Amino acid sequence: MKRLLNINEAAEYVSLSPNVIRDLIAKRQFPYKNVSRGEKAIFRFDVNELDKWVEELPGMNTEELHD
Repeated sequence: MKRLLNINEAAEYVSLSPNVIRDLIAKRQFPYKNVSRGEKAIFRFDVNELDKWVEELPGMNTEELHD
């Protein structure tokens, strides 16, 4: 698996919709990297950071994501 995911891949990886992820980003509650070079934001998501984020959720772990 590649290390940086786009929003659709990240959404599938953590079992959320892209819209929920966008909302969490707006609230600064979801890990992302802004890789844009112009005015439009381009978000990428590091798999290791996503795993850490999931592990910090109450009652969740990364093993549950991949079952």
